[in-house]
Amino acid sequence: MRNPILTLLNFILPLSCSLCNKQDLLAKKIGICRECYEMPKEVQQKECPICKSVIESSCDYCNSRNVFFDELIYLRKGDTFHKKILRKIKFSKEPHLSYVFRWAMFRKLASWKKISFQSIFYLTSNRKTLLKRPFHPCTPILSRLAEYFQAPLASPVKKVSTELQSSKTYQERFLHAKSAFELYPEFRNQLTGNYLLVDDVFTTGATLNEVARILKENGASAVYVLVMLKGESR
Repeated sequence: MRNPILTLLNFILPLSCSLCNKQDLLAKKIGICRECYEMPKEVQQKECPICKSVIESSCDYCNSRNVFFDELIYLRKGDTFHKKILRKIKFSKEPHLSYVFRWAMFRKLASWKKISFQSIFYLTSNRKTLLKRPFHPCTPILSRLAEYFQAPLASPVKKVSTELQSSKTYQERFLHAKSAFELYPEFRNQLTGNYLLVDDVFTTGATLNEVARILKENGASAVYVLVMLKGESR
């Protein structure tokens, strides 16, 4: 049986690996031991400059729809290891594991450093989801982004749908996204400048693209998207 004091300490300042319970210095620092953290390096592939889909010549994703965001950057690819870490953050209330995504974040964002953002925000969750999981996985990186870009954390968009996007089929996600979000009344036709939209996962991109459309239709000059995990879009 696990020592209750160790369990309490592990919750406040993680001492053992969240994946295998092994203890070492890295696990004490970030919640994952060195053995589990020795993940395979990402294979460099040619990517679309906008949506970051893997391409050979042209981008099937961008060519198949109207893409309203100007550029997407992802922190990690959606391999088995990173999916497991994100699930731990979302469903096991282990925000310290966000270090895996935050590591080298600003190096990836260097090309955006000179962009002036009107605001940085993440998409709020479904009300039912908030009751079960009040902690948003993007929370640990938001304050760092605000400091890095010297921009306020404020969302001009609210979620009005109570349905879960994750429960939809590929095609249904695009239809649902059309009615899932709307701009706060005070921002209608009043937006200016650039906005940074943050989310945990990019799969179909339906939600992120729809919010980008809403922002641009109401005056935004450009919309940039940062996601923790990038899956391969169909």
